[in-house]
Amino acid sequence: MKIKRRLFTISILTALLGFLVIAGWVFKIPVLESAFPGYVSMKLNTAICFIIAGFIFNLFLRNKYRIVYLTFSGILILVAVASIFEDISHYDLGIDEFWIRDNTFSIPGNPHPGRMSTTTAICFSLLGLSFFFLSSKTFKAIGQYLLQVVLLISFVAIVGYFFNVPTLYKLSFLSSMAVHTSIALFGFSIAVSLVNPQIGIIGLFSGDKFGNRMARRMFPQMITAVFVLGFLRIEAYKLHLVGVEFGIALYAISFTILGLYLIWDSALLLNKIDQQREKAERNLMSINANLENIVSRRTAELSESTLKSKVAEANLRAVFNSALVSIIEADMDGIITNFNRGAELQLGYKAEEVVNKQSPTFFHLEKEITERGDELTKRFGREIRGNDVFIEYAKHGTHESKKWTYLRKDGSMFPVQLVVSPITDDQGITTGFLGVATDISDLETAKSDLEVLATRLQKQNNQLLNFARITSHNLRSPVSNLNTILYLYKESEGDEKETLFEHFETVIHHLTETLDQLVDSLKIQEEPGRDSEWVNFEDIFNKTKQILAGAIIETHATVTADFSKADKIDYPKSYLESIMLNLLSNAMKYRSSKRIPAIHFQTEFKDGETIMKVNDNGLGIDMKKYGRSLFGLNNTFHDHAEAKGVGLYITKKQIEAMGGYISAESEVEKGTTFTVFFNKNKKNA
Repeated sequence: MKIKRRLFTISILTALLGFLVIAGWVFKIPVLESAFPGYVSMKLNTAICFIIAGFIFNLFLRNKYRIVYLTFSGILILVAVASIFEDISHYDLGIDEFWIRDNTFSIPGNPHPGRMSTTTAICFSLLGLSFFFLSSKTFKAIGQYLLQVVLLISFVAIVGYFFNVPTLYKLSFLSSMAVHTSIALFGFSIAVSLVNPQIGIIGLFSGDKFGNRMARRMFPQMITAVFVLGFLRIEAYKLHLVGVEFGIALYAISFTILGLYLIWDSALLLNKIDQQREKAERNLMSINANLENIVSRRTAELSESTLKSKVAEANLRAVFNSALVSIIEADMDGIITNFNRGAELQLGYKAEEVVNKQSPTFFHLEKEITERGDELTKRFGREIRGNDVFIEYAKHGTHESKKWTYLRKDGSMFPVQLVVSPITDDQGITTGFLGVATDISDLETAKSDLEVLATRLQKQNNQLLNFARITSHNLRSPVSNLNTILYLYKESEGDEKETLFEHFETVIHHLTETLDQLVDSLKIQEEPGRDSEWVNFEDIFNKTKQILAGAIIETHATVTADFSKADKIDYPKSYLESIMLNLLSNAMKYRSSKRIPAIHFQTEFKDGETIMKVNDNGLGIDMKKYGRSLFGLNNTFHDHAEAKGVGLYITKKQIEAMGGYISAESEVEKGTTFTVFFNKNKKNA
């Protein structure tokens, strides 16, 4: 917002310049016409074009009245092109002295003294075209590059005036551009380029990366040195102190020495940054080592639990091996010929009740027989029904082991593992079939217990993995903040160093406290709500701002809060700190480069539920495109170097673990509002 206000000011000043020059012509004030006595004057048409350009830029920044904006852009192009046409064709359109006659240079060979410079006309035609292209999303880059052509032409003219080289401000054969015209065009083209700084050479100086900072640091020094050395070389030549060859050689040596100084200065700065990075990496390695120790201890606990589960499984297997087994023989027609004691105990029938009278189908469930028949019919391509479903594989000389349900004489049911094998004579001819069934009721119960145990182990593993993710994510912001404060500390002087050092101590204290609380959060995950306590929103908010003090100072962010409607909540302190830290660091991370970050926290108590809203004016999120996956793990929505897709996932899981939920409303380039609905029936005090 601050840069936009400045650009509005430039648009007004540009138009004001045009009005001042017109006043100079009307009231015969030479200093307003030519800035310096004896220099080329700014023509009336040029002044009018500056007024039009300032007006167009103002409309462009407001993003309103598109038709008016494009109409005046066309007028600007028309005036400039008409002037160029006059110079090329030597035809007078009568626009040069339409209002006021310029008698300053009314001499033979200059029949139209009021005409703007051809160089100036070219620049205004390019400005008009650039405004057309900048209003289009597809061709915006073309408009930006046209602005940089104007920037180059005006810069060359300024250099020509500085070194008193007319060829430069005339661009060889063309007419001269006035000195204040060249300066105004130079500044105006830069201002318009700043609307889209990411395109073209302006982006080299306007970004936040170290390369952009180095460019902003080196370029003023370099350009100043070039102008000073060039000026000294020309003056020395004019005073006959040095010859042409010696002057060029001296200029080259001086610039080389200066270049070495700039390289040395930049190397020192980069070495400092590298040392800070190495220190941060060492700190991170130390933190990771501590995390590995925590993970190792937790893994040992899980291994002990796994060993206990294996012992339980072995005990269940012993029970299985000691269980009674039913053995039933049947002839080729499927009639039972042998019914052992185990079968009698399992099924409740006496042998004389079934031998030579029944087939095994009578103590099976008809539904299971039908379903198995359908499976075998489909597999073998022929109809298989009734008793054949048990002996089909045995007929082919192999055995089959399958789970079935046996039906006792009293009507009760139990599961068995039935193995059916062929009975063969000495010649290998099948004479009957043998079914061996084992009651697996205990095994089924054991399997159920094992599944519960496996689910519990999986949950513990997930908790451990979630803890590692939470720890690595929640520590990233404080560690990054330490690096930022360290950098600012190195760059600052005097009292500012002492203030930053206090921030440094505060962040280290909170980092240590965060580590302890993250370890304690494992217990909270196993027994949610056990470590809840009455916590004050204002206290947690102030602590969060202290942790992120470096980023807040660096970005000049405005971070405010209003907890008057709900100042306290019964909640795990470490969870609330993590939620606030993630939401604030996210708002800082995904801020817009077009405005200063503004973030506001607010709470309220409504329908028995504590609610917290966090809104910002950052980049925003395309909710139609990403709304459903907003809180997913490893989902990112911006091209940001630090984007990991973990913070919102962790925040959602922590809120849901306490019985609440989180929602979001967002609009691209306008900002985002997150609403946290804490656990219901938790009254504020």
